[in-house]
Amino acid sequence: MEPEEISDQLTISPEQAFYIIVMAREFDEQIESTNPDSGSNPADDSEALNVDEQLDLIALTWLGRG
Repeated sequence: MEPEEISDQLTISPEQAFYIIVMAREFDEQIESTNPDSGSNPADDSEALNVDEQLDLIALTWLGRG
């Protein structure tokens, strides 16, 4: 990627980031799994992120917005 193509704008929407934060907090608060053998939750699978959005989410996690 050439320097003029690099943008400081996030590609992940605030709504997507908020949803992931809420889901992570809910997951963190779980004490015990009701079904430890269960796989992925289909309701959570609809939140697929493209590569740029994944990288933005990682950057937000490491550095924060400011």
